[in-house]
Amino acid sequence: MGVLKVLQDLNGSRYQVFLVVATLIILLNVSYLYVIEAQPDKSFPSISSNLRPQTDMTSEKYINVLDNPEVKASKTDVIKKAIAQIKAENEDRIIKVLEKEVRSKNEASILTKVKLTLKRQMIRKMFRQDVMSGRLMDDMKQKYLSDNEHLMKSFITKDLIQGLKQKEEFKKFDDPALKQLAKLLEEQLADRAKNTVFFQYILEELIGAHDPKVKIELHQISENIIPTYINNPDAKNSITLKDLSRLKLKDQQIESLQQSHDRLVRLLTTLEVPKESVFSGDGIVINTGDIGIGSVLVLVSQLRNTGSVLPIEVVMNTWKSADKKICDEILPQFNAKCIFIDRAIPKMSKSLPQKLEKFQYKVIGLFISSFERAIVLDSDNLPIDNVDTLLYCQEFLKTGFLLWPDIWFKSTSPEYYNIARFEVGEPVRRDGLSNNKGFAQYVSSGKKHSNVAFHDLDGLPSAGTAETGQLVVNKRKHIRSLILTLYYNIYGPNCYYTLFYQGGAGIGDKDTFVPALHVFNEPYSMVDKSTDLLGFKSGVNMDGEFVDTTLIQYAPTSAKYHLIEWKKWLKTKDLDTRLSPFQDNDYTRNLYKQFMTHCKKLIEVEEELDDSSIKLKPLFLHIHRPKINPLENYNSLGIRDKRILGKKEEYVPKLGEDSDWELHFHSLSKWIACDLLKDSQIFATFELDQAAVCDGISKHVDYLKATSWFHPSEFVGDVVTLNSPQDDQTLPAKVETEDEDV
Repeated sequence: MGVLKVLQDLNGSRYQVFLVVATLIILLNVSYLYVIEAQPDKSFPSISSNLRPQTDMTSEKYINVLDNPEVKASKTDVIKKAIAQIKAENEDRIIKVLEKEVRSKNEASILTKVKLTLKRQMIRKMFRQDVMSGRLMDDMKQKYLSDNEHLMKSFITKDLIQGLKQKEEFKKFDDPALKQLAKLLEEQLADRAKNTVFFQYILEELIGAHDPKVKIELHQISENIIPTYINNPDAKNSITLKDLSRLKLKDQQIESLQQSHDRLVRLLTTLEVPKESVFSGDGIVINTGDIGIGSVLVLVSQLRNTGSVLPIEVVMNTWKSADKKICDEILPQFNAKCIFIDRAIPKMSKSLPQKLEKFQYKVIGLFISSFERAIVLDSDNLPIDNVDTLLYCQEFLKTGFLLWPDIWFKSTSPEYYNIARFEVGEPVRRDGLSNNKGFAQYVSSGKKHSNVAFHDLDGLPSAGTAETGQLVVNKRKHIRSLILTLYYNIYGPNCYYTLFYQGGAGIGDKDTFVPALHVFNEPYSMVDKSTDLLGFKSGVNMDGEFVDTTLIQYAPTSAKYHLIEWKKWLKTKDLDTRLSPFQDNDYTRNLYKQFMTHCKKLIEVEEELDDSSIKLKPLFLHIHRPKINPLENYNSLGIRDKRILGKKEEYVPKLGEDSDWELHFHSLSKWIACDLLKDSQIFATFELDQAAVCDGISKHVDYLKATSWFHPSEFVGDVVTLNSPQDDQTLPAKVETEDEDV
């Protein structure tokens, strides 16, 4: 008000008015600068320089008004209007300039504080991770041992030897043998403690701490997906985006799932396995339930029969239910042993679901096995060739993860890909398109590719599902995706199984591996040959509907080279090299027949190929209905009067006429029931009579012999010698006469 009073009293010339207005502007600038107590950054113009052009024009405007004799307004009114207009014109600009100056001065310090806060939080998380994963302890232990190595070794060895010498059964051993034993015990105890800490960390800090706290009810699915074969894209199937959008999630459910998934993925990105790896070496892992131990014995016998020499670990849920004779005496004869989930992970986190299902145990079993590179088999999956070579095939060595295809189209909800942050692109595959149709028309089929199979779009896994009755994995290389797979399975029954299957075929662990691999962009190989089926026809006269009992899975290298030759041939015909040779339609069958004729000609006439370059080689027979299990098959409904792998005309085209694997497997089963388990308590455990079991399986073997096209004396197989502490036993692998067993 003091300034206004001065201005009202002024009766000077135009120069006096100009001086007053300029003085007012300077005072305004100085007052603003005084309030913020900061000098502007040199990179920004000062407030006065920002205001000067505008205020100069305003001043000149009002001076001209004052000079105009026709204007009757008083000088005081003119000056008041000038002040009001200057304020209105410059207030917002003054504030913006001040904001720039404050930001310019303080931005660096604010960023520094934010970085420091984030750094402290990250250090805290990483420290926690290093502690729980055992990495920090490993480093401290390594340093201490390196500083005191001689003293520690001497003390431990001396202490163990003195303790063992007190026991009667060890008095016959000399000192060198006891020293070696002491060393082995020390290593095993250290490994067990290390494994327990690491797995406990995975379950509690990673899995348990990121519970999405979401339960997806079945009623949220508008309609279950109808199972559709991957090799039959002509059939009416639910594969488009619209068809897969069956699951209706609430916004709160999506947000909770996405946030917990994001947090876990961020943690896993920085995860490190302890320096002294909790995994080492190569081996075979078999998961089983209690009564499934019968199938395990058939599988273990068959593995050795086909020449496998890798150590085997049989994963069981609890040591309390294990048969002592089988675990302590029988399996060690095959270089196999039992390991138990409740011993490897003695305390399950309270934040985890307390009741786990078989598929969840299966993935846990993969973690607690000691092998770094593992061949993982279902107990009902029987190889017909040596599986050890899988660890050295190109497909595994290239990626460290080898999978086999299942027979179904994926039924994964698009909501999952939203939750897991997948970016969906344009059509790149044609799994949802019949071979006799054009790809160009397929990709231009309406708005947003409405007729394109959803999983043919770039950025998504392919349309086919994976069948995990067998897989080969480098656990260290793929530890992140394996933990995420475990996460999907732990919270599978409540939400993720519904997201992945939506009521479709094959619910369980099998379709949880591939999505996790894609989340971390980890490489993997899928065997190029689709799955074949074996089975029998139902009905009294065996002329009814086909009942599948067995999945045939093929050797990866033979499938790879078969597909290479197929693509070469398609190029010569100017056809799309993405065409599948295994589609179930007349067009493809005719095309494939031409291809095989072409290959035979190359072999016989031009000799550019050998038979092994194109021949598909079966490797696994996943016999699931019913499983080959002496504890169950002896009295299975109708098993004695049918061949579950089919008659000769169904079996031979796929497996050849120089084998009868069904006879072979049941002969192993008979040997296990009648001889190997002779003194086992397993029969009493399941309230079975061993004599009845042996008799039932023997009668079925007799039936298989009588109906076999393959003369038993022609069967070729390796003889496996079991070094029993009492005497040597021989696992029968070939038959000398028709009266003897396989």
